[in-house]
Order: sequence, then structure tokens, then C-alpha cells
Amino acid sequence: MARAKPSQEQLTHALLRAKRQTVHAGWLHEIYLIQRRVWESRYELVCFAGGDSLAPEADNAPAQSVRTKAPITNEDVYYPRTDFRKKLCTGTLSDALVAEKAQVIADELAEMRVSDLLGAVEVVGEGSALNGRPIDKFLGDLVQADNPDFDPDVFGVSASHMRVNNIEMSIPNVEDLSTSTFGTVKPGEELTAAVMRIDLSPAIPGTWLRGWSIQKVVTLEDSLVDNYQNEEVPEI
Repeated sequence: MARAKPSQEQLTHALLRAKRQTVHAGWLHEIYLIQRRVWESRYELVCFAGGDSLAPEADNAPAQSVRTKAPITNEDVYYPRTDFRKKLCTGTLSDALVAEKAQVIADELAEMRVSDLLGAVEVVGEGSALNGRPIDKFLGDLVQADNPDFDPDVFGVSASHMRVNNIEMSIPNVEDLSTSTFGTVKPGEELTAAVMRIDLSPAIPGTWLRGWSIQKVVTLEDSLVDNYQNEEVPEI
């Protein structure tokens, strides 16, 4: 395992991409619509509005009119116009807004190559010779490392040719890191990048395995037939 941090250039590039997701033409209207959607979903759950209109602009109830009490917290829930204004102005809806925008930014970063997000790796202790390698080269070395053959002792004398060079193929192609590198990008969590390879042997018949023996499997049907055939029929 190794750790890697983004370079200043990578960090600046990521921040600019995030900024484009939050500050752009119409961003204030977008923020308003997100918070309104969140408020509508929460308000409907509390008030069980059914077919009633949730539009604050259509509400003609007197200001500060309490409609019901919130379950558990027992807080006042007002009619739509007052309730939406209070929630919007006090920042009650901002948590959902931040979470949604953070997820959008994380999804965009997840589409980037790992080498564009992180710099050289830092390896302490075992494997320190790889310290300072670019992350794509570090992961590539792991994928392309030679692996020993599968244990030759699992093969019997009829498959002596399988005791060496018994790896037929590896998945994915070791030359294509784009399909073998996995990065997890989540808001508030460190980016984790990993690489994998699956080595496969040729198809192996059971007769090639050490200790293979053929045994007759007696089924219930076979047992009934044998009992019927062996049953003595009394003479009349």
C-alpha cells in the first residue's frame, strides 16, 4: 500500500472543475430550485398533503399560521408560504443543497484518470524502493508483476504438463490500466485507488487433479430398482 497527494497543479485543476459546477450562469436559480425541491419532499412527508398544492406562491393562509406539528420534534409546521420562507432564510435546507452539489462534483472527479487526481506515491517501509513513482506507474507495476504458477502439487501424473507454465491468460489486459484501475471518489472521504488482476489456467478436467477417482453414485431410483429385482416373489 502507498499514499499519494495531489500536486498543487492537480489541486488547482480540481478546484476549478468544482467551481464550474457551483458558480455559472443561472447558479442562483439552480440553488433556489434544489432547495425548493428538498423542502417540498420534506413538507409533503410531514403534512401528508396528498393532492393539495405545495406551491408557496399559491398559499393564501395568514402569515405565521401553524398547520400542524412535526412528528418526533413537535416543532411547528406552517402553511406553505411561511414554512418555505422560514426554512429557506434560516439555512435549514442548505445541508441537502451542499450534499447534492458535493455528489455532483465527486461524480465528475470520478470520471478523471487517477493520474490526473494524485501525484507521486509515498511508500514507507516494505516496498520503499517504489517511493516517488507516479501513481499510474506504481499501479501498473503491480498489475504487470510476474506471478508464480499455480501450485503444481494439485495436478496428478496424467497432467504433468500442467506443473509449470500453467497460467494461460490474465484479466484485464495488463497493458490497459484504464480498465484495471478502480478509484472511489466520495464526498468527505479520501480517494482510494486500487488495481486488480485475475490469472486463469486452461480448462482443467477433473481427471488431471491429484487423487482423482471415479466412484459410482447410487441414486434413489437405482436403489428402488435393485430392491425390486432382488425381491422374492412367492409361488401361488
